[in-house]
This record gives sequence, C-alpha cells and structure tokens, in this order.
Amino acid sequence: MKNRIQKTVLSVAVAMMPHLSIASEIQLNSEQENWEALTPQKDSYDWLQMNSGEWLKGKLKSIQNDKVEFDSDEFDLQKVDFEDVKQLRCSGISTIHGDKIGNVVGRVMIRDQKIIVVTDEGEKTFRLDQVTSVLEGADQESNYWSAKITINLNVRSGNTDQIDYGAKVNVKRQTVQTRFVVDYLGDFSSNSGDEIANSQRVNSTFDVFQTRRLFWQPFIGEYYRDPFLNINSRYTLGVGAGYVLIDSAKTDWSINGGPTYQITEFDTVDAGNEDDVSTATLLLGTKFNTEIGKSTDFIYEYSFNILDEASGLYTHHMIATFENEFVTDFDFDISLVWDRVEKPAKKVDGSVPEQDDFRLLVGVGYSY
Repeated sequence: MKNRIQKTVLSVAVAMMPHLSIASEIQLNSEQENWEALTPQKDSYDWLQMNSGEWLKGKLKSIQNDKVEFDSDEFDLQKVDFEDVKQLRCSGISTIHGDKIGNVVGRVMIRDQKIIVVTDEGEKTFRLDQVTSVLEGADQESNYWSAKITINLNVRSGNTDQIDYGAKVNVKRQTVQTRFVVDYLGDFSSNSGDEIANSQRVNSTFDVFQTRRLFWQPFIGEYYRDPFLNINSRYTLGVGAGYVLIDSAKTDWSINGGPTYQITEFDTVDAGNEDDVSTATLLLGTKFNTEIGKSTDFIYEYSFNILDEASGLYTHHMIATFENEFVTDFDFDISLVWDRVEKPAKKVDGSVPEQDDFRLLVGVGYSY
C-alpha cells in the first residue's frame, strides 16, 4: 500500500513538471517585463546607463578623448570612460565631428560601444575612433560660448581705511575642432586714498585640435601691467603646440609651449637706461585640473618665459585655485597667485622691486 502511494505521488509530480516549468518561465518573463518597464522613457532629459546597470538623468555635455561628460541632476558634472557606458539616450540635439565624417547634427545614442546619430535622413552609426568630439547643441554660435566671473572684495575701516578688490574672468569658445580662451586677472588696492596695488593680466590662446590629444596654437597672446613691479605694460605674442597628458574622469592635465616675442615698457628707469626692451622668448606652461570632492575642484596653472637679461632673464606666473560649489552655477573660490621676475629693472630712484609678488584672492564666482 505504501509503495503504491509513493508511485502515485511520483507519477503526479512527473506529469506536473512541464506545467511547473511553463509557469516559472511565465513568472520570469513577467518579472523581466516589469523591470524593463522601470527603464527611463522618452522625456526632456538625457539618460546614461553604466555597465553596472545604474542610470543617470541629466544632460550630455560632450564626448571627447574617450570620455563622456554628463551633467547629472543629482551628482553634478561627471566624466566617465566611454567603455563603462552601456547605453546613452539623448532627447536633445548634439553636433558630432570626425576628420573623415565632417559635422553631423542629430540626436545621439550610445549602444553596443558605438555612437549612433539620429538625423532627418535616418540613423548613422560610428565607431568611437571615427569621432573626434561630440558637443551639446546644434552647430550654432550660441552653443559654443561659456564664461565664469569671480569677484573678490575686502573693505577695512578704522585705524586703516583700505579697500582691496579684484576680478577673475574666463571666457571660452569651444567648437568640435577649436578652442578660444580669454582669461583676465585684475587686482587693485588703495589705502587711505593712495593706490598700493594695480595689477592686470589678460591671457588668450587659440587651439586647433589635430587629434584627440594633440593641439596646435596658432595664436598665444598676453598683456600684463603692474607699475609696482616697474612694468607699465608688457606684450607677448607667439605660436605653440600642446598635448593632453591625462584626461580621466576626475583629472585633466595638459602642457604647451612655443616661441614668442615680448615687448616690455617700464614704468620708470634709471638714468641712461632704455624705457622699453624687446626680445624673443621661449614660453612653456601647464594646466592641471582635478576633482578632490563632490563639489570641490583644484586648478593649477603655471607658465614661464625664458628671456634675455634686459627683459628680466625669466618670468613666471602661477595661480592655484580651489573651487567650491555651494549653489548651482555659484562657486566660493580661493586662489593663490605668484608672479616672479628674476631680474627686475631699477626704478628712477635707484630702488629695485621685489622679485616675487604673492596674492591671496577670496571671492564668489558665477559660471554661465
């Protein structure tokens, strides 16, 4: 009797196995459909999915140097390796550039490690090595410009009436092939109505990217003025080239250099000396930018010129900045500036300015 019951139960179980298998498959398919329903639907945002399955909502800014730059609503600007991206879905228009494909305008997607552009003529698919850069927006002038303005102000009164104020301005125009940058740094100070500091510097470069990392600089220019360093005006003009050493998710580091020509007009000079000198120079520089926290960046810029002895032998300019974002588009900036002239020119009274000039700048910046 017991054996008969066991055989009956076994027969029923065997008979039910196909039905249980089908039921399990139906349940798994249902769960998969439910999970797929949770993936982002088409809306006004761009959606980036990592290989880990995580999604980011925001806006695509660019794809350059094997990096995808994505402005996340929750995590701010992120740079991720192209190979770590599973897929990208863009709602807006971007401009794609490649040496052999020219400019292509359309809605960008990433799928199967390829860049897909949806245009009016249909889909166009490119490998990453075919694309030099992808920039947000259509191929129109307003999408190329960005700027940041930082204001520094310190007012003291009482035993000493002193006002210190200054500004840092960065203006950049970047297309899929070129980059034009203008930087301004001004520092002014007065004590009881007497001027005790007046320094102004304007730097400008025009870069043309030959490859993803190599760029030419058909234009390098600088204007500098600091009467307290005995420099009424100094003009530098030249050409050069640069190379991007590091372009990771958190760190950018590039170097550049080239021959320039410099004209310096001194504020005052000793009797018998020329009040202006000119010389061919060699300019070398570097720029380093790294993210050291969720909302904090460190930026280091350094450049120096090798000159003749009458022009100062060599000069350098360094600025190290901590940018701390406290509200969207607004930063609290702290900068250390170090300017040096190895052999300053004597003034008319026979005094020689200090070789080094240090400034600590604290201010609020706005980015557009």
